[in-house]
Amino acid sequence: MIQRYLLAVFFYSINNGTKPNELVAIANVEPNGSSNGMKNWLSSNHECAWYGVACTNITGSNKVTELTLSEFNLVGTLPAEIGALVHLKTLDLGKNRIWGTIPETIGALTALTSLDMDNNFFTGSIPSGIGNLRLLKEIGMSNNKLSGNLPPGMKNLKKLKLMHLDNNALTGPIPPWVNKLSSLIDLRIFKNDLSGTLPSEIGECANLEVLDIGFNKIGGTIPRELVNAKSLTSLHLRNNALVGEIPPELADLQMLESVALEGNLFVGEVPEELCTRNARLLSSDCHNNVPCSCCATCA
Repeated sequence: MIQRYLLAVFFYSINNGTKPNELVAIANVEPNGSSNGMKNWLSSNHECAWYGVACTNITGSNKVTELTLSEFNLVGTLPAEIGALVHLKTLDLGKNRIWGTIPETIGALTALTSLDMDNNFFTGSIPSGIGNLRLLKEIGMSNNKLSGNLPPGMKNLKKLKLMHLDNNALTGPIPPWVNKLSSLIDLRIFKNDLSGTLPSEIGECANLEVLDIGFNKIGGTIPRELVNAKSLTSLHLRNNALVGEIPPELADLQMLESVALEGNLFVGEVPEELCTRNARLLSSDCHNNVPCSCCATCA
């Protein structure tokens, strides 16, 4: 009954943010004719049979372990009560019209392995409690209106493989603790307002395959230590404020397939070693300050 009540709170908050007085008697509430994908929510069916809800038998009773509600045309806010669904492993709210802040209680979902909030209208900062989700493997918060720094607690997410935070308004530096994310494969934080420098510790991310920090305000030079990230296949640094010469050692990244360097303040030219290694998918400012004899794309 408790989780049925919690799902009802969620339903009314995510459907234009209304919470009727009869919520406390929700076990007997019938569907309200919602126009989104939650049409059978609040029916007499068991809550585990509601659209987008999946349950697992835990200690003799069915507990909600998945909410998969992507593209459900949800409109409203995410209630703090979401944090009481402590058995959740998957929370997918992507491609809806959810607004407001992400509640700090999200940090109570310690069983969570996948969190997708992409393509909504979330504002405010990423909750500090996100660092409590130590089983998290995927986090998607792209295409929202999030601001503030990356919370330091995120360094605890040692199982995290995918972090997509692109197209927000995040500020501050890329923190050096990124090297603590030892399982990280895909890091996309492009189109934010990040500043500072690219930390040398990024080279310690041995499993990192995709690094996209484009369209920020990252300055300084490309750290030589980046060559230690041997798994890199995609390196996109375009449209920042990076300076200095492009390290020829980048050609030692044997897995590298795509390099985007245009829109920075580099000097010299694209190293011949990199040209030879990655000509097919290499882009730079070859018509301006960084000549490139082999770039596939010239800005």
